[in-house]
This record gives sequence, C-alpha cells and structure tokens, in this order.
Amino acid sequence: MSLLWIWFVAYAIPALLVGGLNKLLPRSTFGFSKRNTVITHAGLLISILLSQYFTYSLGFAFPFLTNLISFFGYVVTVAFAFWILGRLGGFYSLSVLFQQFAMLSISFLLLSSFPLYIVILLVAPLFVFCHELRTKYSLLRFLLISAWGVLSVLLFSILHDIWIVMALHIFAGAILIKRGVAYPELLRETN
Repeated sequence: MSLLWIWFVAYAIPALLVGGLNKLLPRSTFGFSKRNTVITHAGLLISILLSQYFTYSLGFAFPFLTNLISFFGYVVTVAFAFWILGRLGGFYSLSVLFQQFAMLSISFLLLSSFPLYIVILLVAPLFVFCHELRTKYSLLRFLLISAWGVLSVLLFSILHDIWIVMALHIFAGAILIKRGVAYPELLRETN
C-alpha cells in the first residue's frame, strides 16, 4: 500500500471535504459557525483515526508520550489559554489537540519514506486551506498559519514530540486570539 495513497485517504480527502464544505456552505451571520466547527473537528477526528489505523497496520508506533516534561508544558499552556481566554481557551486547546494530531499523525507516517520538504508540501498547504481567512487580518493570518504548518512538521520531525508542538501552538494562538488577530469573531461572541 502506497504512502501517497494513505496520505490521500487519511489526510487529503478529509481536509478537502472540510475546507470545501466550510467555504461552500453559507456563512453564519455572526461570522462564526458552530456547524463549521463540528464539520472541521469531525474531519480532523476521521483523519486522526485513519492515520493511526494505517500507522499501526504498517507496524509503526506513534510517539504519543515521549517526554513527561513536554506533556506538563502542554498542560500549563492549556491552563494559560483558560486564564487569558476563559472557556474559549479550553475549546481552542481541544481544537489544537485535534489539529496537531491530524497533521502530525500523517507526518509521522510520511517521514518514514519521504524527505522533510515533501512531507511539508503534502501537509502544510491543506492545513492552511482548512482555516478561515476572511477576516480583518487575512494576509497576516495566512502567513502565520502557513509558517506554523511548516514549523510544526519541522519541529515534530526533529523532536518526535507532539506535546511540545501543541503547547507552542496553544500559547501563540491564545495570544493571537486575545489580541484579536486570530478569530476576532470568537472574542466578540464570548465577551
């Protein structure tokens, strides 16, 4: 079974469906859509389960917990997100968990056979495609999300530690949300 076929089934199809549905379905009048959130996270969960299934069926073991210190760092950043964003910080942290597990599960498989730059080209653009970019800071968000897609795969390829990557994602994302750069519509709805 080809790893490119696995990538297509476990990552590309769910990402294209999620991104396509979220872009084609009518937008909410509030700017934030619970429907799109459910669609996105269902797609991420499907991608995670498929990637993990293929990982184990090919005889690999995904590095779930390689370092307790980084797991503790993850827990601290979740608490930080709760502290500066309230309940939204908890939802954002859960979303990051889904996003990173989806991206890095498929990256783990692909890195077993492909060079890093190919894995980045296969994973990062679909990560960007699935994000909502129609906001006041759409160019900045596009650049930040693109850079994070590349950086998260790069860090994971070096560290093989998903928890530190998630901690960094939550920390930076929570600050950007608090400043209104990322998801300004969520801040309006929760305040």
